[in-house]
Amino acid sequence: MNAALDERDAGLSDEALALLRGVAAFARDEVAPLAAAGCGAQPWAGGLIRQACRLGHAGIEIPVEQGGLGLPYRMRARAAEVLAATDFAFAFAFINQHNVALRIAEHGSDAARKRYLPGLLAGDLIGGTAMSEPRAGSDFAAIATRARRRDGGGWILDGEKAWVANAAGGELALVFAQTEPARGSAGIACFIVDLRAPQCERVAGEPLEGLGAA
Repeated sequence: MNAALDERDAGLSDEALALLRGVAAFARDEVAPLAAAGCGAQPWAGGLIRQACRLGHAGIEIPVEQGGLGLPYRMRARAAEVLAATDFAFAFAFINQHNVALRIAEHGSDAARKRYLPGLLAGDLIGGTAMSEPRAGSDFAAIATRARRRDGGGWILDGEKAWVANAAGGELALVFAQTEPARGSAGIACFIVDLRAPQCERVAGEPLEGLGAA
């Protein structure tokens, strides 16, 4: 049996086994050199994320009819485990990419799926999730970023996020913002934000030990 596989993988479909073998080969051939640089010297792994997407690894749980593999959560977890065995930071960054695509596939409008999913699956777009904030940490209910309806349609977001995986060079973020403060956490919604927009400012934050590639 392939070194990346173990007894837990007995009985998997041929497609699932092919995925794990492909992820293991990618980790060995492409991710391992990144890991060899050491925690403090790793650059953001955007190029490798795009490569992995082009190999089809970003669509693990995405429905087949939306361009993905349609595999269960178990396979996402196993793929993450295989990647993390080589480099945790890359695994963290890449699974964030997968999760952005999955959230849009599951909860996005038809227009959002058509606009963003092909690019995310192909690696033309890289995304991350912007939930944590400097003064709220990961306390979801304490999110202070505000979203206000704009005259003529759409929303204006105003706030600051921190520790956003793939924000160093990615194109998209799923930004959680408060739409109705009186409703508490029930007023928080998720917005797709194009990080290339001139209204969006990115600044370098404090480096997180071991997560340079993210």
